[in-house]
Amino acid sequence: ELADRVGVTIANLSILKTGKARAIRFSTLGALCRELDCQPGDLVVFHPATLHGGAPTHPGKRRRTLTLRFFGADAVYDERPGRAGPRVSGFHDRLRQGEPFRDPSFLQLLPI
Repeated sequence: ELADRVGVTIANLSILKTGKARAIRFSTLGALCRELDCQPGDLVVFHPATLHGGAPTHPGKRRRTLTLRFFGADAVYDERPGRAGPRVSGFHDRLRQGEPFRDPSFLQLLPI
């Protein structure tokens, strides 16, 4: 059983599977990846509208956040219903299904 191999209860594994978890320990994420032969990015989805640990927003006040995305050279574009993903002008019009996930609007980190 996956829950036993990862070291979590079946109930907690179910919460993770249904997307209802509010957090996950790095150790649990690592154990899941080891057992499922995958990378953390294969299991965790980050939505740019999500803010963690912030105070409540108040009417008339703005909240700002910085979103950073890291992905490997083998990442490809997977079109989804609606406009999930980067909110960059023309982004979804420039990429096609299965193409490398690269765009001029993305900054690239280079080794020193």
